[in-house]
Amino acid sequence: CWATLPWLLGSHLIYRGHGENQNQVQMLVDSLSKDVDIICFPDFDPAGLDLALRYKPNGLIVPKDWSEWSKEHDFVKRFNKHDSFFEQEAALGDWPQRHIQLKNNEVLTELVSHLRKEKIAITQEHLVANDQILMRFSC
Repeated sequence: CWATLPWLLGSHLIYRGHGENQNQVQMLVDSLSKDVDIICFPDFDPAGLDLALRYKPNGLIVPKDWSEWSKEHDFVKRFNKHDSFFEQEAALGDWPQRHIQLKNNEVLTELVSHLRKEKIAITQEHLVANDQILMRFSC
């Protein structure tokens, strides 16, 4: 899958994990010079996007056809974690309000609004394992 993303060549990838090393990753990101591109590949769900936007990335890796996804889309019907979506939204509250990037980026705001409207929660693993075409989305 990564071989199909030429804009990642020469990049360093960091796996944040599941909470164990979150503080260390934030310290690393904070220590980088401002000219370093930070690109996050989160789960395509509220918690994933919320976490990724905390790092103030230059880009996100998202499904290329995200804007075509609805509750009726075949891939979404097969892999959407509907219950996780509602759990995450309840736990995070009005999470988009915490991110300045959403105030300054109309397309990013549209992506978050679409994900919330369609109640999408799909893991990275499902995206990669099922050969979804991914793209770099500018923040």
